[in-house]
Amino acid sequence: MATARGTETAALIAALKASPEEFSLVQAVRVLERAARRAKAEDPRLADPTPIGQDGDPRLEPVRFKGAVGVAFPSGDLAAYADGLPPRLSVEAMTLDGVAGALPPAYAEIAIQTERGRQHGYHAFLDMFLHRFVSHFVQASRKYRLPLAFEAAADDQFSAALAGLIGLGTPYLDDRLAVPDDVLLHHAGLLSRRQMPLVALAAMLGNVFGTEIEIIPFIRNIIPIPPAEQSRLPDTAFPDGRFCRLGVDAVAGARVVDVQGRFRIRIGPLDYAGFRSWLPDQPKVKALADLTRIAVGPDFGFELQLSLRRDQVPAPRLGGDGTTQSHLGWNLWMSDRPFDHDPDDAIFDLDAV
Repeated sequence: MATARGTETAALIAALKASPEEFSLVQAVRVLERAARRAKAEDPRLADPTPIGQDGDPRLEPVRFKGAVGVAFPSGDLAAYADGLPPRLSVEAMTLDGVAGALPPAYAEIAIQTERGRQHGYHAFLDMFLHRFVSHFVQASRKYRLPLAFEAAADDQFSAALAGLIGLGTPYLDDRLAVPDDVLLHHAGLLSRRQMPLVALAAMLGNVFGTEIEIIPFIRNIIPIPPAEQSRLPDTAFPDGRFCRLGVDAVAGARVVDVQGRFRIRIGPLDYAGFRSWLPDQPKVKALADLTRIAVGPDFGFELQLSLRRDQVPAPRLGGDGTTQSHLGWNLWMSDRPFDHDPDDAIFDLDAV
């Protein structure tokens, strides 16, 4: 049964109780596990729920499996749901006795007779084995299904494989960036490419931060040349000179202009609140820098350009705090006349954030 976004866990449990046959076994277990996690979050005094099918205390597992009593053909995975600590699910499709069971039919007749006589010991004994059997089936169902494996454990093998594709598979590299690791794994297909296309980079950043982003390539950049690598004509110290072959490696001066190794991330035009949210002292700017760096690698430099709507330009003022504080070069324009364009001269080097 598909779970609609925003549906409360209590409503799902009510639906499970009313119509258990409409739920698959794995989906019903997911609902009960979510309910156990929510109960723990609301009341920290409760014991941590134990994952089913592992070596923890079965009394702390979020669900207890029981076999449905009867010889009718199963109409679904589940026959009934009962509240309790833990809740109980009567499994119909996988039982030790009955039509779908491995035991001879006589055992199902014994179970029916003992249950009618309110003697529950026989079936409870079978349920000890059935609970473990069904628990392992649920775990096996999750093993090769990415959404279920990711939901059940933080260190699932799919996440580890995706982290390896983007260079974060080494231990102790998780949670090192300002952007959540889940965002990186979600975009592992793009981040694993040797070269990131500008269109793909803009789409990824826009998707993560929920705003339209433009990537402007070929931004002029001045690169200083270290003294040891500057051109030098032959002299007594260097008889053959250094980096002085004309047309090969000779450069006049101590700096060089480069337009291939830098690009600009442009956001806007924004209203003033949105503009302030992208100033360098805001946390998502660091997340933008980290995500862009891991996408393009160490060979490129990049900067952030913010554009403010002309009708949102604040009047210059001294002092203030919070949203009214002015920073020269950030959100301060020394003009008392209306702008005829959207100002976009707020440019920040993201390597310095």
